[in-house]
Amino acid sequence: MAVRMMQRMRTDIVTFIDSKNRDQWVEVAKAVGGVMVVGDSWAIIVNTQERASMVKSKLGGEIK
Repeated sequence: MAVRMMQRMRTDIVTFIDSKNRDQWVEVAKAVGGVMVVGDSWAIIVNTQERASMVKSKLGGEIK
């Protein structure tokens, strides 16, 4: 997992070997909070819906 500060907002980036591991991680991460943008083999966790929309517009994926 990588953690990066982007424009003073924390952004967590996680990559996965397969969609099964990704889906399991997403279910657990939902309990922590934040907004996720999820792609085929990655998830990016951000603090706001606005940030999630920006990530999705650049990388694709689905907002959860």
